[in-house]
Amino acid sequence: MYGILDYLTSHWINMAYMDYAETTRDVNATYKAHLRQKYIDQANYIRTNVNGCPYNIPMAYSGHLYWGSSGLLATNGLVMHRVYEWGGKTDITYRKAALDALDWIGGRNPVGRNFLTGYGDAAHGTDLYSFYWFDLNHIVPGFLCGSIDVYDDTGLMDNILYPWKRFLNAYIAGVLEPAIYWQAEMSYLLAHFATDIKLPGDFDINAKVDLVDLKAFSNAWLSSPGQTNWNLACDISSPKDNVIDFRDFAVFAADWLEY
Repeated sequence: MYGILDYLTSHWINMAYMDYAETTRDVNATYKAHLRQKYIDQANYIRTNVNGCPYNIPMAYSGHLYWGSSGLLATNGLVMHRVYEWGGKTDITYRKAALDALDWIGGRNPVGRNFLTGYGDAAHGTDLYSFYWFDLNHIVPGFLCGSIDVYDDTGLMDNILYPWKRFLNAYIAGVLEPAIYWQAEMSYLLAHFATDIKLPGDFDINAKVDLVDLKAFSNAWLSSPGQTNWNLACDISSPKDNVIDFRDFAVFAADWLEY
């Protein structure tokens, strides 16, 4: 029963309640405030566990990876990003946790697999093996699949000598099968990042124009294409003019220490 409740609350019900917590419609203000606080509490709890593995992904606890956990990570990332927005985008640790979830799904994981479908090869996305996909010769690109499953119920893992190799069960159907709700969760998270407008001077994409960005800008100062210190990202004048000069600095200075 716990597994069913955990599954529902981490997927469909969770997303619906998050929408209620930030809607502009005329809803019950008490319920809305209560839900928002619960998501803040959830984000803070998850944030204490992001160091549970070297990939810093937003999990409830270390090893919280199972059949369909791509969708779970996308949902946890969505919670983190919404709390980041509710706080006025001042605490970038929430945003970083959400971005780490996307990085994991995109291939920064122990098996080096992109859990989005591509064109049938590992280079462009995960190749799909599933009893829920009708035509494996025409797989829709960009569809989210299950993720790594650390809870193997086939018994095969017991025969693998080195524990790290047990993660290489990425080809079993139960791990790579697609699901429409996983896809919805991924779409929600991507939409949040798509509307999370990046400041022109935020070169390291940490949601703030700071000393790290100033160092990158300084390294590219007075450079142009073809030079070793040329950095296209620093050409932020409008229109772009293929030289890093005071036109770019004016844009950079206007965003200094902005979120």
